[in-house]
Amino acid sequence: MRDRTVGFVCGAEFAYANATAHRFGSAPMDMARLVHQVQSLKKRCDFVIVILHADQEFVDHPSPRRVRFSRRLVDCGADAVIQHHPHVVQGMETYKGKTIAYSLGNWAFAIGEYQGGYQQTRYGAFLALELGPVVQAATVTHVAIDHQFHRPAELLPGEVRSQVQRLEELSADLKRPQVLRGSWRTTCRLALLDEAMGLYYMLRKNGPWACVKRIRHLVAEPLFRHQLLGVLTRGWL
Repeated sequence: MRDRTVGFVCGAEFAYANATAHRFGSAPMDMARLVHQVQSLKKRCDFVIVILHADQEFVDHPSPRRVRFSRRLVDCGADAVIQHHPHVVQGMETYKGKTIAYSLGNWAFAIGEYQGGYQQTRYGAFLALELGPVVQAATVTHVAIDHQFHRPAELLPGEVRSQVQRLEELSADLKRPQVLRGSWRTTCRLALLDEAMGLYYMLRKNGPWACVKRIRHLVAEPLFRHQLLGVLTRGWL
């Protein structure tokens, strides 16, 4: 690996945290920008790794849109695409010889209180990529999160088998578009119903202007717009 260079391209889907001309923040997850950066960096680096923070929390499958997006980045020169935010481990695939990991779960971090009701948030995955002439074998190590000491811990033998089997099943689902569409359609419908209930109680408690402010905030968020599209297109987008 001497004299080899690795470049990183990052993006996050959440407008409220994105950097603008007037504030610091995360890099926006804009397809055109990311494609341009990957192509530009590929001319200067031996390897390009893309890190994305995107999509719905606590769901087993990535959205079909994110799968297409990730594969497009590989088409443009990315050597691996590693993703976060769902807080649970999602499937992984090898696309044109490149590794795409759709979520490493909570990795090695302790979970927040609001995440505690989801059993799979206590598991994470470490992904090791071997760099040679190309990015070669990807090795996955499953871990549990020790919340008392805020560090990863070894899994029990039964947990290892369970997590390996779960990852294999979720990875196989990536080759089943109808499964991804159905999962995303359900995810979007539940998310919008939850938001609608929140707006109802906000209206009762704080009045219409609070709801208007909340709706304006939602419309500005890419994830909310993707959820609307997910329902309207029955999981296609």
